[in-house]
This record gives sequence, structure tokens and C-alpha cells, in this order.
Amino acid sequence: MRNLGIAGTFAAVLMAAPGWAAKEQKYAAIDMQKLLADYQKTGDLSSRFDEEVAGKKKQLADQAGEIERLQADYEKSKAALSDKSRKEKEYIITKKSEDFEKARARMTEELDKKRSDLNDLLMQEIKQEVEKVATAKGYDIVFDKAAFLYTKEGIAPDITALVVESLDKQYKAEKK
Repeated sequence: MRNLGIAGTFAAVLMAAPGWAAKEQKYAAIDMQKLLADYQKTGDLSSRFDEEVAGKKKQLADQAGEIERLQADYEKSKAALSDKSRKEKEYIITKKSEDFEKARARMTEELDKKRSDLNDLLMQEIKQEVEKVATAKGYDIVFDKAAFLYTKEGIAPDITALVVESLDKQYKAEKK
């Protein structure tokens, strides 16, 4: 009986502080997947990022094509080349291949960082807007629907549309 455990301790605190326990909490829910899909800025940023990725892939493809052409030319003329010329061409191909690998690694790193930065920016904006909407509507707790396996019907109204509407309004004002 001495060891009440966490649940017993929590119950004891609730009984000792009836004013705190009596305050009814207001809950709301958001659907983050829907919010991200419906928020216009998410789509715009994603499109711009995809364009940048396509441009970087084209640059890499061009470099790879140049290396393949150099390698093919080398293979065709290798027998007729002097040792010095053969070693020079091998060096050029090796150097370009190394430069290509470094460029690919650098681009991957840059794009990963940019994707992370964009996600951080979006999440910060969303969090601020959720707080603003929740405060205006008097909600104490807002949770992502995906975080719960079950919630009693009606216990937490879905405010996703309100948050998306507010975010889109703010985004349109920023674009002007």
C-alpha cells in the first residue's frame, strides 16, 4: 500500500487540488496530412523544390554523359595512343569521375538540407497558426488525429479547415 505508483500519485494530486482537476479542458484535432495537402504554400514550395531537383539532376546527367563520351572515345582510340596520351586521358576521366561523385554528394547534401529547412519553416508556420486558431476558439489542447487510435465522437472538433483557411489567407497576403 505504501507504493502508490504513478497512477496513485496522480490521483492523490487531483484530489488534493480539486480546483485544478475540475477545470474542464477543451480539445480540438487537426489532420496534419490533410492540412499539408490543402495548404497552398506547401504545394508551391514543393513545386519549386521539385524544379530545383530536376535542374540538379540534369546537371549531373550532363556531367555523367560527358564522362561516358570521354570513356567511349578513350576505349576506341586506346590502342593507337602513346603511353603518355593514354595516361593523360585516363587521368582526365578519373578526375572528372571523382569530381562528378563529389558534385553528386554535395548536391544531395544541399537538397536534403533545403528540404529539411522548408519542412521546418512550414511546421513553424503551422504551429503558430494552430496556436492562434486554438486560442481564438478557446481550445486548451490541439492534437493530430493520426496520433490517436481512438477518440470519443465529438470530444475534439476538427479545426483543420480553419487552420488551412487562415494559413492560405496569410500566404496570399505575403505573396502580394
